[in-house]
Amino acid sequence: MTTQDSFSFGSVWDAIETSPAQAGDMAQRSELCCILLGHVRRQRWTSDEAARQMGVSPEIVSALFAGDIDALDITTLELMRNAAGLARSG
Repeated sequence: MTTQDSFSFGSVWDAIETSPAQAGDMAQRSELCCILLGHVRRQRWTSDEAARQMGVSPEIVSALFAGDIDALDITTLELMRNAAGLARSG
């Protein structure tokens, strides 16, 4: 490969994950994290209040605030979205 060669990816997740399935999973988790963080900020919830409102432990909310996407699975994020009363997109 020369310095002029380059790669093109559909998303950052396509570039860093090892399979399309993993990239799709990470893209979905990332989107849910952004939706949830935006909602928490708009509501001006503390982390404890966010945990109560979304039915999860404070540790899960801490992971969300810290951007620790690897600590958050899709099922938990979807449950949080539903508990917060946010409609599913798409």
